Amino acid sequence: MKRLLLAVLTLVGLGVCATVYATVYTGTAHAAPRLSGQMVMFDCPGVAAQVKPSSYTTYCADGGDTYAKMSWTSWTPKIASATSVLGVNNCTPNCASGHTKDYSALNILWGSTAVPGHPGEMAYTHMTVIFPGAKPAGFSQTFTIKLYIP
Repeated sequence: MKRLLLAVLTLVGLGVCATVYATVYTGTAHAAPRLSGQMVMFDCPGVAAQVKPSSYTTYCADGGDTYAKMSWTSWTPKIASATSVLGVNNCTPNCASGHTKDYSALNILWGSTAVPGHPGEMAYTHMTVIFPGAKPAGFSQTFTIKLYIP
């Protein structure tokens, strides 16, 4: 499992680097800001910036998807990686009475932008999620989301 994780993180890291390189050098995006501050990520609106959080919720309005038990293997200005558990509610017979099934996930954070009003803080802009085993219904095996930044 450790070899698989290392191989996946290496391939994702190379893919992220290639994507960033292609974006910057083909002129399809603005130049990336200088990477010199404390890297943070934001959860839901109103929640303070976090460094190596133990959980992360996407789509906060409805409770979204929560990646829990995050164990960080890297947290650098260019990339961060963690293993986590995504709990998905089957909403049967309804979401209040539904049952949660857990799925192992790999989380890779990348991209950066300055945090408005917080000199010296940089926030990750994207998270790529990989399910190394079973994946929840309706999810891709690998996908990328844009992270919330206030």
